[in-house]
Amino acid sequence: MDGDENIKIGDFGLASLDYNEEIRGSSVQLRRSYKGTDRSLSMKIGTPMYSSPEQENGKRYNQKTDIYSLGLILCEMLADLSTHHERYQLFTSLRQSGELPPKFKSKFHRESELILKMTAQCPEDRPTAEEIMAEIDKLLQAQISA
Repeated sequence: MDGDENIKIGDFGLASLDYNEEIRGSSVQLRRSYKGTDRSLSMKIGTPMYSSPEQENGKRYNQKTDIYSLGLILCEMLADLSTHHERYQLFTSLRQSGELPPKFKSKFHRESELILKMTAQCPEDRPTAEEIMAEIDKLLQAQISA
């Protein structure tokens, strides 16, 4: 988090395009800078625990591979994890069965729905960055109103 309370996440950008884009229209702002081309050759780059299924299987991928990783990070941010082993168990369960623990789903119902969409096995089933921002904006507005 920087001095203006903006959250910054690094170690992304496995998939990239040839344009700059600034997304607005919600209380959350996202700036993306892409350089390069749609990649299929950078598998085995990044942290294996956060790799998408298509990256692990050596298949072509696009920006949706970063959406998968972001879903895991969102899950990790909300979960009450004390050890690396707990994170491993949570991620393994999510990868293999597409499920989150009942206690987690009960505590974070709407967030769980978003995480499950973001970590869908099929990249085409994952939301876009714009859809994620819209959902996070709704979640934030609901918390402010509560």
